[in-house]
Amino acid sequence: MYSALTSKKRRLTMMRYKVLILAVLLLSSAFLNSGISRYYTFAYTIAEYNPINGIQLSFPDMNNYISSGIEIGFPFPYCGQIYEDIKISTNGFINPGANWNDDSPNNQLHYGIYPIIAPLWDDLSLAEGSLQYATIGTAPNREFWVQYSNARWLYNNFNCYVNFQVVLSENGKIKFRYGNTNGSPLNCSASIGINMPNAGAGNFFSITPSNPPTVSTAQENYSINEIIPAGTVYIFNPLPPVLYDLSLKIEYSMFYTEGIYHNLHESFPLPVTVKNNGTETVDNYDVVLYCGLTELCRLNGISLAPADSHLYDLVATIDSSGWKHLTAIAELPEDEYPEDNIGDYTCIIRPNPNTGIIVGSGNELQRIPIDVYWKYSLYETIYYAEEIGNSGTIYGISYYMNSTFSHNLLVKIWVGTTNLTNLNEGWIAAGELTPVFNSYIIMPPESNEVYFPFSTPYQYQQGNLCVMVYHSHTYALACTDTFLAQTVPEMRALKRWTDAYDPDPYNPPVYNELNGKMPKTAFYLIPEIPVQDEYLPQAKTIGCYPNPFKETTTLQLNLDKKQEVCLEIYNSKGQKVKTIFNGYVEKGETEISWNGLDNNNRTVANGLYFCKLKTKDRCETAKLIVLK
Repeated sequence: MYSALTSKKRRLTMMRYKVLILAVLLLSSAFLNSGISRYYTFAYTIAEYNPINGIQLSFPDMNNYISSGIEIGFPFPYCGQIYEDIKISTNGFINPGANWNDDSPNNQLHYGIYPIIAPLWDDLSLAEGSLQYATIGTAPNREFWVQYSNARWLYNNFNCYVNFQVVLSENGKIKFRYGNTNGSPLNCSASIGINMPNAGAGNFFSITPSNPPTVSTAQENYSINEIIPAGTVYIFNPLPPVLYDLSLKIEYSMFYTEGIYHNLHESFPLPVTVKNNGTETVDNYDVVLYCGLTELCRLNGISLAPADSHLYDLVATIDSSGWKHLTAIAELPEDEYPEDNIGDYTCIIRPNPNTGIIVGSGNELQRIPIDVYWKYSLYETIYYAEEIGNSGTIYGISYYMNSTFSHNLLVKIWVGTTNLTNLNEGWIAAGELTPVFNSYIIMPPESNEVYFPFSTPYQYQQGNLCVMVYHSHTYALACTDTFLAQTVPEMRALKRWTDAYDPDPYNPPVYNELNGKMPKTAFYLIPEIPVQDEYLPQAKTIGCYPNPFKETTTLQLNLDKKQEVCLEIYNSKGQKVKTIFNGYVEKGETEISWNGLDNNNRTVANGLYFCKLKTKDRCETAKLIVLK
């Protein structure tokens, strides 16, 4: 009976996590909630402000300084961790764990990488005031107090002085207490709240003072410029400990420098760490890897005591090429917060090299089509129809790099047919070609095939094919890494390289190098008579390039009629980040850009995002990846 019930419970758990994957991939309306709300609730009250007489902190000018580590005097439980010491900043915040060295006056509850407790985070000065701390009481009811007295708000406003305290209790409770304010704030931009390490949507509480005050875990208020009435107390009450709670983290640092490339049908490990954040020992869990909803690997988890963790290698073998989104999950039937059991990894699977149409012998080494020695390079060449052969759908292209270390580059590629047999008359501008690739890409430090999967498959109807390749990076690399290449008699290649300016592919430079040097190239093409075991990406209403991106991505819409369109960006937890368009769009192709900012004009964190297109007739989602 026990094994039957356990088996049934595991089947239900598998179904539960597949629903969770669907929620992430398809952005179901049942948004995923987790983060700081599992640890705290918010309340407020009114109480008399009582100053303390504690240990005085002194800095050279009491402006923009942070202390060294200070012992709290008791183990302080905060967001699933235990802290013994803190740092105190003159700018109205404290750092549990004392691992931050920045006295920053720039509030960033939403984006901080270390835990922050901030009763009034802004550019303050204590030149006429004082900063004190004290441990008060006896176990198990001890409290650690930090007091800001007569703090100038802002640092250069000599007409506004504030008094406030932060109190940490031995049971995890946090209080922000506010005293009298003398004067009025002017042009201030404070934040009030708390956050977790590696903050983001759902991992912080941001308070907006009002009557009553409001609190948000999605939108940070970093523009507070109003007096908080004396006697106000904001309270963060700790929730009871969680019995069963696993979390999973993909260990990118252990493999990501090797690039995002993997080979078709070749196995590769994805290292993940599973941690027990609950108070009970767990041993009835699996660690599973999915590609979409297809299970790739399942491991039985080892027993984990509270606070213990274990590193697993999940082995992936993928049988189709292109961009792939993998999801690692720690499946625990009793888990009370399964949302943080998931980790995402996006990679490129190279096609079977035997299926590529190879052009060129590769008997030379040349810095084409990408010259990483320079910040910018632009290259263009013509491939003859007889070199490519079949007509059909080109879904990717490869070059063969002789790389000595890892490169992270922005690469753009355009293709198009032409009647020309050489480039003696100059460039064929990008505007006369079709954009097929626009993305940041990581090239690993080894000789290998660098595959560029097309964002939109190109319909090739024979004829000579022109390919333009642009690259940029923001640093002077001075690296002479090369690609396999060959020289042909015809002058059918152009190259321009520079550190001085960014060459515009749509208006190419006049000065350039004309030659017959061409990179060894593989075209991945599906003939007009389909090949059964090849992968052909489906055409969609929405596309995006570059993807991944650092600063701006362009969303491409291809509509069959004029209609009302709503475009929204969501994070991987299903929380809306921004509405980037809501209105009518004409029939045909339209481009709409997203600059990586949320609704508060704050830069979003690295990771997986989704663009959701909604019309009267359909709802479609595209994955976006922010890499900075």
